Amino acid sequence: MKNYLTLFSLTMLLFASCNNTSEEEQDTGQIISSTDSKPQLTSGITPPVEGLNVPFMQKKLNAEAGGAFVYETGSIVTFPENAVLHKDGSPVKGEIDVAYREFQDPVDMYFSGIPMHYDSMETTYNFVSAGMCELKAYQNGEELIVNPASKPAVDMVSKDADPVHNLYYYDESAQKWLPKGKPTIDELKEATDQPELAEALPVKPQKADPEKYSFYISIEDLGGEFQGFDNMHFQIADEEKNYNPADASIKWYTVNVKKSPKLKGKYLVSFSNATQSRTYITDPVFSEEEYDKAMATYNQIMKEKAEEIKKMEEEVAAWEKEQALILKQNRIIDSINQQAKAEMEAYQNVVKGVELSESGESTDIRDVAFRQGEYSITRGMEVDGFGVWNCDNPVFLDGYVDTEVKFEGISNEVDGVAINRVFSVIYKKKNSVFGNNIDTYRNLPNVPEIIFFVDNKVLYYGANNDNKELAEIKLHQLDVSSISYKDIKKKLIGS
Repeated sequence: MKNYLTLFSLTMLLFASCNNTSEEEQDTGQIISSTDSKPQLTSGITPPVEGLNVPFMQKKLNAEAGGAFVYETGSIVTFPENAVLHKDGSPVKGEIDVAYREFQDPVDMYFSGIPMHYDSMETTYNFVSAGMCELKAYQNGEELIVNPASKPAVDMVSKDADPVHNLYYYDESAQKWLPKGKPTIDELKEATDQPELAEALPVKPQKADPEKYSFYISIEDLGGEFQGFDNMHFQIADEEKNYNPADASIKWYTVNVKKSPKLKGKYLVSFSNATQSRTYITDPVFSEEEYDKAMATYNQIMKEKAEEIKKMEEEVAAWEKEQALILKQNRIIDSINQQAKAEMEAYQNVVKGVELSESGESTDIRDVAFRQGEYSITRGMEVDGFGVWNCDNPVFLDGYVDTEVKFEGISNEVDGVAINRVFSVIYKKKNSVFGNNIDTYRNLPNVPEIIFFVDNKVLYYGANNDNKELAEIKLHQLDVSSISYKDIKKKLIGS
């Protein structure tokens, strides 16, 4: 039985009632696989312990197609098409090896050997970092260069949102830092709904199921993906659990049709009058008699819009790749942030209360070197050269006490001759390593400090918390001759 309902503005509705009886995540783009090839160290950078360094994440990708991958911190590295060249400037074809790593805390910076000083106008500054990274590309062992017309990009996660940090690139030949302006600062991205890219394309006809409820809508300006079709019905979808056939007897005055944001190929049809409204999940369908005609119309429109369809499909594919990266990034960062928070709470509750010095400051290296806070932003950079990139703020220490150091627990002389030890310093809340200190250093009042050096593959470190001109440092030892870098970080700062 057919029930006719009158709609406002000459719109007519017709209800036709019938009897109703964890695989591992993959990176996106043209990433082929991980690679075991060992990238060469950047010229001019010498790690303090040979063979012990921040490891690279290594990937293979197709040079012509490009690709993107997510680093273990959640940073995203993107190679556009044809992003690399041979050193003679010729384009690279086929498979290449990509190596990437980051230096997010003072322990990373120290063991990398990357210089953290910056000279400007005859003054030496020390970098305080919001994060550093190194990116390289190879083919068959040959180092490649960046194509200036198609540069790779890095969106590096950071715990520091301060815009004071600049961008620097380490020039291997000159062995110095070059200023490169400012990185972009963005909030971490969230996954988005698929964009309405195919709105102008026709909906593909489906045959009606005579056993299901359906209704006909005749609206002059329906247009869009319905344009060109006659006698289309909207059939109640299997996902719709709340349809009531009695709604056919209600007078509705307005109607609205839109794509379902969650169910692909489904449409939400909403009816309303002065006192109530209904919304149904539906499928656009055609009767057996109208189906062939509708398919002919569909094929003709698709033929005419072939170029438009190709472009839209490319945009959708790009969106899908981006969403896959964002989802993976968010999962990684959430996991890291939760783990770091739990570790710091455990440390503060258990360890800190036991290891307090007389001055009331912790003597544990973790309390000074661990970077508190969560990854909350990304710092974006276009890479115009392979090597080390640094988001840093050059600082000059002032208000310090020039302090002489004597170490306890290790000989300070050989054959009666004093040893001039070169050591490094980490200051709490300054994400950096202040190196090249010999016997004395700049002691900042009321700032916990860790002094450390490596001798014969043993890491020596100790804390100083006072402002005296002579500091006697009790040293802790860690044999680093046969330990992985991951285990070193776990022992020193817990992550």
